[in-house]
Amino acid sequence: MGKFAKLYERDGVQALVMIDTNDKGGPQVKIYTEPEGLGVCSIGPSWDDTPDLWDAAEKYFNSIDEGAAFAAVQEIENFYRDTLGEE
Repeated sequence: MGKFAKLYERDGVQALVMIDTNDKGGPQVKIYTEPEGLGVCSIGPSWDDTPDLWDAAEKYFNSIDEGAAFAAVQEIENFYRDTLGEE
């Protein structure tokens, strides 16, 4: 296995992309960030524990570049803004 994490930063905002295992031993790819006023939050898919799905997870992880990571960060921020009713 190659990299297990990628860290991007823009204007003081970090996006950490990690490939790891879920609670059932399958692969998961998560993007972490820390929205202002909140703790660390994450978003991302997970799969069952099979060799083909590990390959799919690694392909997905490798496809996430800075633009994709910050698009996910925006989704996280929008979700919490909408949930908390903040502008």
